[in-house]
Amino acid sequence: MRILVIDDEPMICMLLTDYIEELGHQVMGKAYSTVEALRFLSDQEPELAILDVNLAGQSSEPVAEACAIKGVPVIIMTGYNGDSLPESLRDYPVLAKPFDVRALGKMIGTRT
Repeated sequence: MRILVIDDEPMICMLLTDYIEELGHQVMGKAYSTVEALRFLSDQEPELAILDVNLAGQSSEPVAEACAIKGVPVIIMTGYNGDSLPESLRDYPVLAKPFDVRALGKMIGTRT
């Protein structure tokens, strides 16, 4: 599966990349901001996006909306509890931070 990783923390992106590759999937791109993610989605077709809720103080809701329009499944990644998510993001599966490779694999498995 070709996966887009979207998080404003480079270390989280690196960890996710390692885990995704360990699970046998491919990271086709990384974005560290809403603008970068939207630019990537304008001309790329990932099979899945893993999206942090808060990107350097900006909501990732526009990115989730762009993914929905393109038919790209989304996994929301957050350290917040589910009740604090914006209403528009509450229907997506949530990967709670901190996570491990098994939790990520289980979450990706539900999207395939």
